[in-house]
Amino acid sequence: MRYTSWLLMLLLMVQSAATFGVESQASRSFAAEAALVSDAARGHRMILLGEKHATAEIPLLVAALVEELSAAEPVVLAIEIPRDGQAAVSDYLTSDGSEIARAALHAWDGWQVPNDQHDGRRSEDLFDLLERLRELAAADRDVSVLLFDTVPGSTRDHHERDRAMADFLRERFNQNATARFIVLAGNVHAMLRKPSYAPPEMQEPMGAFLSDLKPYAINITAKAGQFWGCRGGMCVAHNESTNRDSGPAPVGDPYHFYLVLPQFTVARVLGRK
Repeated sequence: MRYTSWLLMLLLMVQSAATFGVESQASRSFAAEAALVSDAARGHRMILLGEKHATAEIPLLVAALVEELSAAEPVVLAIEIPRDGQAAVSDYLTSDGSEIARAALHAWDGWQVPNDQHDGRRSEDLFDLLERLRELAAADRDVSVLLFDTVPGSTRDHHERDRAMADFLRERFNQNATARFIVLAGNVHAMLRKPSYAPPEMQEPMGAFLSDLKPYAINITAKAGQFWGCRGGMCVAHNESTNRDSGPAPVGDPYHFYLVLPQFTVARVLGRK
């Protein structure tokens, strides 16, 4: 009986180590891009990552970036998810990552939205990113997650929403004088200014309200592939392509830098039909 118990424990340890190794390898596959971002944003305590929602690649990139930066400093990953889900996410990061813990994370009702609001921010790929941060925290890395989007119905429109998100981020940023803030948001929110080509109805972007904090803004795009997003009341897969290469943005651009990945793949969007 004692031998059987010892053997079972050994098997569980091997399985746990293998799982951690798989996740680490996934992050390391974007290590070069993470190093590029880290180098470009050197000297800036806040990095705004402008994303196209619902890709499989960006959560892996973010995991690699958190892994790299947290080796030397505390890291707060701020995610554009309504902040009333903070308790569920924080509880998961301090859990054992078991099926029970993951089920509790899934149970927050904010993950479920009507079909015409499935903009891709809620995905199994995001849950995998949270799991990677849980692993890093368990390995004594100083990492945490901050949900910064407004609670649905708490702001009158998208103009007020961007200002409210910026105010919330500034408050938390000033409360934590040592951590590096990685802010993952839609690419419009991450702009430092409203560009000249923007339609009249576009809001002043969140990044513009954070200019006093000197954030470094990066637009993440891809040479090819698809992402998931909502336009005109319909949420579907959209094609992505660019002839741009990774590098600094031109003078006057709403971003500092463009990070161009080889491919976007649509994420495993929650509730997608």
